[in-house]
Amino acid sequence: RSLAFAPSLFAQDTGQAGQPQSQPTSQAQPSAPGQEAPQQQKNPATQANLPNSPSSLITAKPHGQGKIPLQDIPHPPVELKQVPLNIIGDTYRLFTSPIYIRSGDLKWILPVAASTGVALSQDTHVAKDIVSHDPGFNNANDTVSYDLLYSYIAGSATMYGVGLFSHNAHLRETGLLSGESQVDAEIFDTIIKLATFRERPTPPDYSGRFYQTSAGADSSFIPGHSILTWSAAAVVAAEYPSPWKQIGVYSGATATALTRVLA
Repeated sequence: RSLAFAPSLFAQDTGQAGQPQSQPTSQAQPSAPGQEAPQQQKNPATQANLPNSPSSLITAKPHGQGKIPLQDIPHPPVELKQVPLNIIGDTYRLFTSPIYIRSGDLKWILPVAASTGVALSQDTHVAKDIVSHDPGFNNANDTVSYDLLYSYIAGSATMYGVGLFSHNAHLRETGLLSGESQVDAEIFDTIIKLATFRERPTPPDYSGRFYQTSAGADSSFIPGHSILTWSAAAVVAAEYPSPWKQIGVYSGATATALTRVLA
């Protein structure tokens, strides 16, 4: 969604006409010879082309204004009729985001890429030699993973419905954005699945090889359970930045992914 002007980011001129010059808050000091006059600072949050499921905090850099909770920044209301166009825009930004990577982003991209590579190299070994092959254990974890996934999908619809009928705009918006993020995730997941054709890690060899056209749309990369629940959790955690709420939604997403591995 777009973000409107946030006046709290700017220093306010509290001076009144006729106040003495000795009070520094009444008027801006003249620039010294050879120095440029200070330019009015702009809120970087309003300049960014942000996706509709943004992070919970927008850091007002480089102006050193600190962190502004997302819910405190004014923005146009999020409406159901806007969702289709928002999804198109979200998908475009998801797939074009790599062109906006900067050198400063490497401090988190490289560790994540390295850990992902290690996980991909070891997941066949984990599935074959570490995870229990007891049918009862596997089926129980599979059931839990699906139940958690469906609870996140139902949670988005429930938040929207309850917020709509109780006139709670924040709850309604959270449910709408959460559902939108899950649709975004499903589109992204399907495209990557069809681009990688990774086998499912099924017995007896649990190979999970990439680019096997026999995998088709049932490709196992990216895991759908994980991406759908983590997408919804990120929105809820952004809209309700209470540590306990964030721990709750992220713990549920973690449990969904973990039980899927153990299934």
